This record gives sequence, C-alpha cells and structure tokens, in this order.
Amino acid sequence: MSKGLSPQHWEILIEFMDEHPNLLKGEFHGPKGKHDRKLLWEELSGKLNSVGAGQKSVVKWQKTWADIKYHMKKKASSLKGDKNKF
Repeated sequence: MSKGLSPQHWEILIEFMDEHPNLLKGEFHGPKGKHDRKLLWEELSGKLNSVGAGQKSVVKWQKTWADIKYHMKKKASSLKGDKNKF
C-alpha cells in the first residue's frame, strides 16, 4: 500500500477509477474535457477527504495518484525484467 493511504482511501480510489475509466486513463476530449476532468477530481478529492485522515487539496490528490501509477508501473516493469523501460 502507498504510504499515507488507509484501506478506506484505497477502496474509494479503486471504486472511483473503476466507475470513471476516463479519469484512470487521463482521456478527456472535446471542449468540456478539461472541465469534466476538474469536476471528477474535485468529487474524488471530496470523497477521499471525507475519510477523516486529514485533508489534501485536489492537486495533492492528483500528485498522490501520479505517484501510485509511477510506482506500480516501475514494479510491473521490474517484475517483467524490463528495467530499462523507466
């Protein structure tokens, strides 16, 4: 588990990303794409902050998510033996 994330945080993150695959993949298109992305991150941040283990801004939750993705990709790469990919 990522440092600082409780099991409740993980549950919320996984469920939210499952419900919003465009946020998971970072795929937002069209004139409303940026606005839709912002709204989803605000919603997710509110849910994560409601757990009660401190408050983070949207930007900090985005950084947390980016760190999680980076470490997961790095671990997957090392498990495959492809250490030069990152």
